[in-house]
Amino acid sequence: MEEIEIKKITEINENNLNKITEWMYEWWEKNEIHTFEEVKEFIKYSLQKSRLPQTYGYIQNI
Repeated sequence: MEEIEIKKITEINENNLNKITEWMYEWWEKNEIHTFEEVKEFIKYSLQKSRLPQTYGYIQNI
């Protein structure tokens, strides 16, 4: 059975941070506004427990 969960991300290892940054960079790159490092810093800034911005992940276990 497929299980889906939405989780707030407040801590992350470097490999996962780079993967999320790649996804967001590809999406934002279409506008050519931000560098990869800028996107990475934004993602790091968004790893908050109680204030905005916050990052959430869609986790699918099959």
